[in-house]
Amino acid sequence: MAQTPASTAVPPSTVTDEEVDAVMRDLEALRLEDQEIIHAMQNWEMMDRHLTELHEEAEAAWLAAHQLAFDF
Repeated sequence: MAQTPASTAVPPSTVTDEEVDAVMRDLEALRLEDQEIIHAMQNWEMMDRHLTELHEEAEAAWLAAHQLAFDF
């Protein structure tokens, strides 16, 4: 059976539980930030659709008003 040379052996972990906890907290903070960004983008898209609808309604009202003005 072949042995792994000592120079390529993986050393024991030197990462502490506190470091792991800190990384996990950072990852959770990033996940929450991502959720906030996604929510803001969804709100932006909803407002954009609403403004487009309002613009279309205003344009239709403007055209109707001008049509009435020309009918007189």
